[in-house]
Amino acid sequence: MLDSLRRGARDSYQKAYAPYSNKKVGVAILTENDEIILGCNVENKITAVRLCAERNAISSAITKGKEKITYMVIIGETIESAIPCDFCRLVINELCISNMPILLMDTAGREKLINSKDLKAKESSKEMLKFLVKNIRKEKHED
Repeated sequence: MLDSLRRGARDSYQKAYAPYSNKKVGVAILTENDEIILGCNVENKITAVRLCAERNAISSAITKGKEKITYMVIIGETIESAIPCDFCRLVINELCISNMPILLMDTAGREKLINSKDLKAKESSKEMLKFLVKNIRKEKHED
């Protein structure tokens, strides 16, 4: 099953839409019924409305009625670029099983296994919302 998750994450990575950052991310998640659901990052000119691969995959799972996510594989160009952002950390910790294993991969084949319990958001939800609003206003004025 893990090999299928790795392949799925790599396939998703190739489909990512990242013309602004050039940082592609692909994700494969496993549900309690052994269904694999994929996600990739989808960027937008306005940073605040970009969709991360992790939230993309989790949203797809929820849409399909799969509420128990038991494993996640994330690939980025580097291991560091595969580490979920604070927004994704909040979603992972709310919607995935406790202590969910997360395999981080890079395009060179290196891997690092972490656990969802170790992914605490650095900022509070309130601070993150302020950040979003500030960036939306800033980018709106740059157009």
